[in-house]
Amino acid sequence: MDMRRSPAALIGLLVTGLLLAACTSSSSTSPTSSPTSAATTSVSMAPSACPPDVSKQLGKNDVAGDTDTLVPDDPSGLVLCEGHTRIVVDAELVPELTSILNGLERVQSPSTAPCRLDLGPIYGLYFNYPDASVLAVSVESAGCRFASNGKVTAHTNAGLIAQIQALTGTTG
Repeated sequence: MDMRRSPAALIGLLVTGLLLAACTSSSSTSPTSSPTSAATTSVSMAPSACPPDVSKQLGKNDVAGDTDTLVPDDPSGLVLCEGHTRIVVDAELVPELTSILNGLERVQSPSTAPCRLDLGPIYGLYFNYPDASVLAVSVESAGCRFASNGKVTAHTNAGLIAQIQALTGTTG
């Protein structure tokens, strides 16, 4: 082994080792938590997985007042489903979405309403209540653009669809 090359190789090895140690031991340069967002994922809210068809969940609600208003009382949480994508909505947004839904114009006879054929997504909104009951509400983004809990039906509006699309990360 050549002694002239050995000290230079040793110094190079030490510098490389120190640089690697500095890069891997410092935790202050990398974020340790993700930023707060409007939607988060959780397993404590129902449903734990999105049903394939929200319309089959409508009318099976055990929530008092669901024949008088789309979303009665004060739900404690909300799970939003688009297809198989499940999003637990930030609890701070639940009152606003509830208010928007309850402010929609009611449809007296949804089965006789003329609708254009437009096959956009149908969102499933599952409002969770403190007593563990769950209220399913469907929101059509196209076609008739109805929102329904199976007992009360209303016309959606662009503001509601925009809110839902912002939560799902989709656009119209």
